[in-house]
Amino acid sequence: MKKLLIAVFLSIATLLPYSIVFAEEGIGDKFILELEGRYWMPKLSANLKLSDYNVYGVEIVGTDINVVDDLGIKNENFFSGRLILKLGNSKIRFSYLPIRYEGEKAVPIVIDYGGSKFAQGTTVKTKLKADMYDLTYEYDALKTDLGFLGIIIGVKYFDLYGSLEGTETVLGTTVKEEKDGQVPIPVIGLAGRVYPIKYFNISGEITGLTVGKASIYDAEAAININPIQYVGISGGYRIIRFSAEGDNEKDKATLRLHGPFVALMLRF
Repeated sequence: MKKLLIAVFLSIATLLPYSIVFAEEGIGDKFILELEGRYWMPKLSANLKLSDYNVYGVEIVGTDINVVDDLGIKNENFFSGRLILKLGNSKIRFSYLPIRYEGEKAVPIVIDYGGSKFAQGTTVKTKLKADMYDLTYEYDALKTDLGFLGIIIGVKYFDLYGSLEGTETVLGTTVKEEKDGQVPIPVIGLAGRVYPIKYFNISGEITGLTVGKASIYDAEAAININPIQYVGISGGYRIIRFSAEGDNEKDKATLRLHGPFVALMLRF
């Protein structure tokens, strides 16, 4: 899939210079306001590690937990929404993606999480949540009759939550260990689109940045069909990679989601 994303951007960069005369926008770009509803079907891979102190004040170094293999988290599909306000060559974009996972499994290893220890074979219930807010500004620096190539700057904001519930090893009582956190990450990137024909285009975008010990990488490629000016249908593939690590390297979270999506766009 990485090769497909690279191919999309190479196509945009190669074809755009052949059009020297600035022309009317493709039918999929004639709008002031665009609303998009998306259904994403990603595959998950993620790891969690959280250290803390138990009730006796003894530090417990967290286990590096594979949420799929160790906690029984299964793949889920998600709805997301995006709004684009277009003013000339400038676009203000906002999107929201709610990520929700739950699992229940007799854990195959001893798990230390947030100061609590769960013995091997203990049934552990897990909840993982991540709300991803994306506010970016796009400037289409190059726009021709074949499409456009734009520069993106902005911020992605993550609101994270994780909980494990089961029988704690030391005290033998049922405990629920909950942790949450917020991580804003500024991003930069590129967006592009090529119009082989008036009602059909190929688009792609990539954003990301590493700030301190947190990083984000978000890329997608799509095929878009616009039967009329006000309606568009899209199908594509998206990859998100996120990671954050504590100052002492004893806490960390990594997340990778990748898979196809379909979308409907309404334009005004």
